[in-house]
Amino acid sequence: MTIRCSQGHENPDEATFCDECGEPLPAEAAANPPDQEVEEPTLPAGAAAPQPAGAAEPEPADMAVPQPPPAVDFGATQAAPGTPAADTFATQAGAAPAEEAETVAMAPGAPEAAPAAPEPAPVAPPAAPEPAPVAAPSAPPPAPVAAQPRLMVEGTTTTFDLAGKAALVVGREDAPSNSFPDIDLTPYGAEEGGVSRLHARLTLSGEDWAIEDLESTNFTFVNRKRIAPKTPTPLSDGDEIRLGRVGLRFKTTA
Repeated sequence: MTIRCSQGHENPDEATFCDECGEPLPAEAAANPPDQEVEEPTLPAGAAAPQPAGAAEPEPADMAVPQPPPAVDFGATQAAPGTPAADTFATQAGAAPAEEAETVAMAPGAPEAAPAAPEPAPVAPPAAPEPAPVAAPSAPPPAPVAAQPRLMVEGTTTTFDLAGKAALVVGREDAPSNSFPDIDLTPYGAEEGGVSRLHARLTLSGEDWAIEDLESTNFTFVNRKRIAPKTPTPLSDGDEIRLGRVGLRFKTTA
């Protein structure tokens, strides 16, 4: 035996809801004998079928079967917070209030955003090379002191300058014999000391000085050594010269 709903859909006798429209089936229909068919009254066109006593009022077809909520596309652009659609969506989905920070989920399969590349560290400009130390100009070597050849009389402050001369005769002046030496030792005890009128000669050769005995009576000595007559003997700074018994000192430096 089949059971029909108010829309005329056939269902098995043990069914409690219509398989087509979901309408609850009356319990009285199951009490009819299986071999007795219920004759349905003929209804005029457009008239609704009468409902059995005690039967619940049928619900509209679109409300009979609960429909699942529409799928939410999180990848789609959401409405701005505060709009009715956004508030309804937040209420249905159980989202956090609008004032809380919301996390936007990536759509399934969407590539993750690459992390931002770190900013390069600032590179300091290369330091300018330090200038090479400039050596202080060295002081020029002292100019050589020009030779100041001179003849000093020992025991006195008298000095005879030899500069600019190439040859000088040393002795004692004697007018009667017409003897006038370049260096006269008469004031310094020449006659008592045994100095001849023309006793010795000093000569300059290049930068070197020499002394020559002129065959004097009491001889000529250099550093206490008698020199041969008519033989030039080189002189050095500080040499001691003795004519007879009168002492002299040859100097070329200060």
